[in-house]
Amino acid sequence: MRFRLYCLAASAVAIWSSSAGAGPLSPAIVAPAEALSYRSTTVAARAAFDAGDYARAEQLFRKASDIYPLDSNNWRYLATSLRQQGKWAEAIPAYQQLIDRGGTFVGSGRYWQAVGQLKLGQTDAALKTLETMIYFDHASDRPSLASDEQFKTLWGNSRFIALVAPRPTAAAGDRVAGWRGDLEYLVAEIHRLTPDYRGRSLPMSTKHLIDTLRVNIPRFSDEQIYVAMSDILGSLHQGHTMMWGFSFNPGAIQRIVFNFLPVQPYAFPQGLFVVAAEPKYQALVGSRITAIGDVPIDRVMAQVREATSFGSEAEFAWTGPLRTMSVPLLVGIGAAERGKPIMLTLEQAGKTSQMQVEPVSAMLGQKLPRRGVNVVADAGKAPFELSPVGDGSTQLVRFDQVLNGDAETLAAFGARVASVVSQDQVRSVIIDLRLNNGGNSFFYPELIRALTAFSTRPGRQVYALIGRNVYSAAGNFATDLERFANPIFIGEPTGNMGNQFGDEGKVVLPWSGLHATVASVKWQLSHPWDARGSIVPQIPVATSA
Repeated sequence: MRFRLYCLAASAVAIWSSSAGAGPLSPAIVAPAEALSYRSTTVAARAAFDAGDYARAEQLFRKASDIYPLDSNNWRYLATSLRQQGKWAEAIPAYQQLIDRGGTFVGSGRYWQAVGQLKLGQTDAALKTLETMIYFDHASDRPSLASDEQFKTLWGNSRFIALVAPRPTAAAGDRVAGWRGDLEYLVAEIHRLTPDYRGRSLPMSTKHLIDTLRVNIPRFSDEQIYVAMSDILGSLHQGHTMMWGFSFNPGAIQRIVFNFLPVQPYAFPQGLFVVAAEPKYQALVGSRITAIGDVPIDRVMAQVREATSFGSEAEFAWTGPLRTMSVPLLVGIGAAERGKPIMLTLEQAGKTSQMQVEPVSAMLGQKLPRRGVNVVADAGKAPFELSPVGDGSTQLVRFDQVLNGDAETLAAFGARVASVVSQDQVRSVIIDLRLNNGGNSFFYPELIRALTAFSTRPGRQVYALIGRNVYSAAGNFATDLERFANPIFIGEPTGNMGNQFGDEGKVVLPWSGLHATVASVKWQLSHPWDARGSIVPQIPVATSA
């Protein structure tokens, strides 16, 4: 028995050793003979790439990918260096190596493959690549491909049109068939985009809403159909998922004209209040809305709730009032009439009044205006700012959007914060996230590093002001802050957090032109069993009217 075990062990060693050449284990365990030399090559290659010397970068990344093909970054930068030089025949297989190794963003490699194939005159191959990108990679911005200049030579190609911007299956005047075709397309896009329902059945409640709408289309008004489609998406209870209705693209077909209330409502514990208004209606700011049309505001909000997809109560507290600004939605739920002024019942200083308001063409705002500002918070300011409080022992970070500023990137701002808060006199950092509804999660690591490093020093504390508007990339930021910097959260629960549906895919319904968004990815920045929809503050403070 011992002899047999010895022989088995010896055989295993022999197999392991031989794998350095070829064999089933070799791809995962082979390393460059000179690891530090390899590292020097990749550093020099990246420096050449960043300097725009793509010929030199190509040479060095070829060498690096030959030495160690496992690193997807080698293929990413090699493919891009080749593309920048117009070497499409070589870039296409380099992008395939990137795809095979799962590197960078899903779909981006195939996008550039399709561009290259088209430039090489390989129209059929380009169309097949785009088809794979849409149906296998679940490309999130399908409609934008229709106007992408890279594919201009395909704009008249029927296969291309069917892939990126399907034409209506019904005639312009066939209303019932048109809406039913749009309903089927919406359901297909839900299945294509959202991770929970790719190849899986929708919830029974959602299927019931779909079947009911299919039957009711002949007797429903256009606005009622819009509300019913909103209810379908609302039943999914996913962030970044909504039937917006209005077009993202100027000049698009629109069977429903979208306009909005000339006031911005906001929910407080005391009720729904006007917090901003068009100049004509400035006197309404500070009024509590008690009814829209003949419908009490509580009943309006109950119907809006069904037509809103949200992942937390805090998110609905933010997005629900915004939905009440949509006039077609108000028409669809019976709180307004198409083409007529809208009656608001208001309370101010203990007095009740009614006022008819005329709809406007654009939504007034999405955030609670700062004190004394009647439009979207601090329009034109940089999305972030660092300032001392009092004697400088406390530093205040205003962080309104996870985006780069015009004069400074968010990464550079993070480095500047790190430099300031590393000074001995700084004992506290307050980061104000209350007006941050997201951006790009890949922009904020330097700021997280700065706050994490500060929090590890004895006697230092990070405080984070949060609320319902903290959403998307800002929800991711708050989750990373919670994990790494041990902050004290103050304010309201966040709209969402790092275990969330995000990266909305755009959907344009072919017949009606209605626009929707459907979440295309599921972020998992907290632990896998974290089912919270919000980060809840340790020091709860409600925002009062």
